[in-house]
Amino acid sequence: MQGVSDDRDRALLLVGLTVGTTVSELMQLTVDAIDWDARQITIPGKRQRTLPLTDQTYESLAQWSQSRIQTPERALFITQKGKVKGLSSRSIEHIIKTYGKEAQLPIAVTAHVLRSTFAVHLFDTPGMTLQKAGECLGLHDDETLRQYKNASQVHVSQALASTSDRAELPKTELKPSDLALDTRSFWAKLWTHCFPTEPKLTASEPKASGFHFPDPKDPVLGREPLVNHIKTTLLKGQSVTLVGGIGLGKTHILEHLHAQLQQSVYAATPVPIKSLLKSLCEAVNPNWTEVMKPSASAHELLQFLKRTHAQYVGWPILIVDQLERLRVSDVAIVTELMELGPVLGAMEAEKPALKPILWKSHDERLEPLDEAASRQLIQQLTAGLSVEDPEMLETYVLGTANGNPLAMVDMVKKLSVQSVIRCDAIRDTHHEAGKSYRDWTGLLMVVWAVLVASRFIALGTHSFEGYVLAGFGTSVFVVIKYYVLKGRR
Repeated sequence: MQGVSDDRDRALLLVGLTVGTTVSELMQLTVDAIDWDARQITIPGKRQRTLPLTDQTYESLAQWSQSRIQTPERALFITQKGKVKGLSSRSIEHIIKTYGKEAQLPIAVTAHVLRSTFAVHLFDTPGMTLQKAGECLGLHDDETLRQYKNASQVHVSQALASTSDRAELPKTELKPSDLALDTRSFWAKLWTHCFPTEPKLTASEPKASGFHFPDPKDPVLGREPLVNHIKTTLLKGQSVTLVGGIGLGKTHILEHLHAQLQQSVYAATPVPIKSLLKSLCEAVNPNWTEVMKPSASAHELLQFLKRTHAQYVGWPILIVDQLERLRVSDVAIVTELMELGPVLGAMEAEKPALKPILWKSHDERLEPLDEAASRQLIQQLTAGLSVEDPEMLETYVLGTANGNPLAMVDMVKKLSVQSVIRCDAIRDTHHEAGKSYRDWTGLLMVVWAVLVASRFIALGTHSFEGYVLAGFGTSVFVVIKYYVLKGRR
């Protein structure tokens, strides 16, 4: 293992070679699997077993524990780039195969090859039986164990044939902890024996899970009265349209209500309108394809729903997000659906083409979260994350997001990829959704009109000074307007 400089990769390879783990067991290993005092490792899973660590493997694992970043992730072998998470089986196999190629070995090295090598060397130990080997490998297939034993005997016979003086063969009995060849030099072995690396111990109890997107079933922080009012209105048979800017949580509210309402149909978008109608047809009549062709037009599907409505009890509530994407020609279809049952829709802003929908529904305006709800959401998002200054993070995100839930979620997500969230990383995080701009268009038009009128007045009154001042003012206005608009992009 001298050619492997990366602490994680060297530890991973040695565990596979000297403990005989499968690739799935390497994935499942946690930081709690190692008993540093007893120099043992517990392999998890259905074939759970505890095995001793060789000196080289123990030293390698101790070095990896020192370089492993502080993180709530409990997997022993974790990623070292991007978001911290346990290595996948594909990543483990890729690491092993890469080092096998670099060593120019004649075969493709995999986790199974390392495990097989361990199994073969296992039978080099005097007194090793099939039962003991099976316990070390977590294997109960006697036929497979015999194949490993036969391979070990072939290995020994080849070694004997290639040795001119059999008396030179080592007589020392091998212990289970010495099954793999230690590739270190004598001085390296002596040094680590006298001064073993002190492992960095992690917390015995795992921290709370890190960042996660708000689940639709989670409470809608700061929106409880609004959500309850919408729910009550819908159950009374009245349609509701939720209007609010981007990132204010319209989609989360719709998904939350969909999870709360037993009879509801959710559509993430109203286009194409046929998909929305088919989902509603499926909800009211699972066998609708026996009556209607899947290729039926939107008008035919709407007529089918009207016929079904006459004999249907408990018509489902239709929930539609992104109503602003609705085509003008489909507005009439949605309004007819509102005649059949309550519809809950959401849009970013009122559009003239959607006025018929607004007329038939009760509109609710969605405002930014208040400070208390914003703080609660930030605390929920950062639960389990390692933060150098939690108060600074909360204050900074609170001030930058301006009550916009999407800005809070995205900012915390950007920071969550770091093992420890430092103060400088917090300051470097920004989000456009939380910014608000004042509309100065009207004032700029008035100033522009005054400047232009001043020039004409100066010309009419033959005031040279007034003409020059008006021209100078126009130039200054143009420059300021240019940089103001540039800063808003």
